[in-house]
Formats: sequence, C-alpha cells, structure tokens
Amino acid sequence: TFKKAVDRNKIKRRLRETIRLNAQNGLHFADQKNYTAIMFIFVGKELPEYKVINHAIKKLLKKLG
Repeated sequence: TFKKAVDRNKIKRRLRETIRLNAQNGLHFADQKNYTAIMFIFVGKELPEYKVINHAIKKLLKKLG
C-alpha cells in the first residue's frame, strides 16, 4: 500500500533491526540440525514507529520461542 520505495524500505529496515537486536538477547530459532524460516507481511496503512514494531516483534518472538 506504500507507493514510495523509501517508505517500504523504512519498514523493512525497522523490522530487520528489531529482529537483529532481539536475536542478540537470546531469542534464537535455529540450532545445529534444524532451521526455522519466518516471514513477516506488513498490511498496515500507516508507517509505524520503531517502538510499535519492536513491541509487536518481541511479543511474537516470545510466543514462538
């Protein structure tokens, strides 16, 4: 729904940064034998703030972990 690539890329950067920071805090989904692939699809109409994305991703990763 975002026509400008700048906005789409901003969302992707925020998602990647949140996942990277939370992976450093001990939320790992891969061991030596099995790997897990997770795909996030953003369907909102407004550009979310980093804090909103961070909170949602932390909550989701805790449920998965």
